[in-house]
Amino acid sequence: MAAPQALGTLFELPLEAFGRTVGAAAGSSDTSLTAESLAALQLETAGQEAGDGAAAAAAAAAAPPRGPTCIACGIGVVGAAGFASAEEQRRHFSLDWHRYNVKRRAARQPPVSAVAFAALVAADEAADEVGSLSGSEASSDADRDAEEGGEGGGSGAAGPQFAFQAADGKRYACWRALVAPDRERCAAPPPAADSLAALRALRLSGGRWAVVMLRGGHFAAAVFTVDPARVANPRQPDKFEALAHKSAHRYVVRAGQGGRQSAKDAGGKYAKSAGSRLRRYNEVALQRDVAEALGGWTELLAGCSLIFVHAPSSNWQQLFGGEEPLLAKADPRIRRVPFTTRRPTFSETKRVLRILVTLYQLPDAAESAEEEAAAAAGAQQAATEAAAAAAARQEQDAAAAVAAAAAAEAAAAAEEEARRKKAEKRARQKAKQKEARVAETAVSRAEAEAAAAAAAEDEIGAAAAAVAAMSGRLTAKPAPVSGGAGGGKGRVLRAGTLLFVAAAAAAVLAVSRQQRRQLQPASGMRRRRQ
Repeated sequence: MAAPQALGTLFELPLEAFGRTVGAAAGSSDTSLTAESLAALQLETAGQEAGDGAAAAAAAAAAPPRGPTCIACGIGVVGAAGFASAEEQRRHFSLDWHRYNVKRRAARQPPVSAVAFAALVAADEAADEVGSLSGSEASSDADRDAEEGGEGGGSGAAGPQFAFQAADGKRYACWRALVAPDRERCAAPPPAADSLAALRALRLSGGRWAVVMLRGGHFAAAVFTVDPARVANPRQPDKFEALAHKSAHRYVVRAGQGGRQSAKDAGGKYAKSAGSRLRRYNEVALQRDVAEALGGWTELLAGCSLIFVHAPSSNWQQLFGGEEPLLAKADPRIRRVPFTTRRPTFSETKRVLRILVTLYQLPDAAESAEEEAAAAAGAQQAATEAAAAAAARQEQDAAAAVAAAAAAEAAAAAEEEARRKKAEKRARQKAKQKEARVAETAVSRAEAEAAAAAAAEDEIGAAAAAVAAMSGRLTAKPAPVSGGAGGGKGRVLRAGTLLFVAAAAAAVLAVSRQQRRQLQPASGMRRRRQ
């Protein structure tokens, strides 16, 4: 859907154009509104500030070459015209153009003209540099210190738009903070008719508004007179008259670390360094500065019809906490700034007020209906395509699952076949090993039998040789002896010896046979065991 377009201010819309309400601008994109429309307003506001500087420079050039000067910006020096009055010089010192040239002078760099500064402000890449012109040199990231999402911060996505329809059928929207208090300060949202009546009254009379900003050690507050005629005048460069303003800065957040020192102390990490002591002292000093500024504006704040506050996280407690709060939390005039802001400065308070009074034009109902129908058709087509893609993915997943199951089955079969072949190979190896053992045993047995037989034959031969030798000695003819009785005794002795030898030979043969019989059963038993 087309984003709302930022027109002028709501004071430029004729009073009769405030017709009937059409509800909250929920059909519009709050994100587009905050990101695109506010970006254009930032450039416009920056150009307005630069225009103030250019106007001051033009006034100084038109004045005679005397009067107050500004060395940093080159006004009233080297033959250039000075300021027409001390008041004009003081107004010049409050411009970001002057602050920027002061920093350049401290860095030994030449000053830039008002026109060059306006171009620098308008450049997108220089937005961060210009945003840190006033205050300290700390980066804007350190100033935020994770406080943007806390209580009192901007909420661009919370639906801050109030929409209404003019008599000619055009649809407009403004910030809801102008016509209705914050949700926590009212029991129920006011009726749309009451909000429209409040917007008409605001368009008719304007009033006195205050802007209070406190974040990251930076404080800025200002009270403005909002004159409908002055704001609607396109030739008026400064739309709002500042009745009072105050800004201060204290070093309370460590650069690059984020978070206040008091928050770290409350978490149980009480540091004792010189920097931590300085930050604790500065927190107390900043609270004192804020109390002195707001305390001195009691009458001004009492006469304000609206008070806009931007104080994220713990800064909100500094304004509304304690026994004697600086601002009453239940005051229906107090409204949160409903968008993201820059570092709190006096120039930022004017920019916040400029954005708050901006009027936005919403797309026509017919165009919105057509865009909604086109968006619905596109969403339906996208859903159909997504469903078709999901079905195709499911089919692919099913086919992949079937293929994976087949692959797993094939892998299991291959593994089983490999296991079977391995078992068969192991069985063949065992059979070969058994045959080798049997053959080796048979060879060993045959060798043992042959050795036993040879040993028995050797024993028999030795016994036979011994018997033969003995029988030869016995049968040899002995020497003759005297007397017949001696001869008879010799024959008897030889006969006995022969008998003895024969018995010995028979015993040897019996022993050899017995050994053979013992070897044969042992061989049979080994054969049966194998």
